[in-house]
Amino acid sequence: MRPARRVLVVGGGRNGLVAACYLPARRCRRARAGAVRPAGGGAQTEEVIPGHRFDSHSVAHNIIQATGITEELDLAGVGLAEGD
Repeated sequence: MRPARRVLVVGGGRNGLVAACYLPARRCRRARAGAVRPAGGGAQTEEVIPGHRFDSHSVAHNIIQATGITEELDLAGVGLAEGD
């Protein structure tokens, strides 16, 4: 059996997080480094006004629905909820 590779994913935006999710299937140990907390990059939702949550980066999150990634990684099973 091959030893696991060590991989550093730089960035905690949606692309880095998806890459980090796929790495264990390739026998890679991973760590993530990002300058912004919480992770999520352009996919963050923040409570800017008390009681009201906003897409803080105003990007098209629904594009991921056309890729099959949400099903492959069972993102709904870990809490992903898409809204209009």
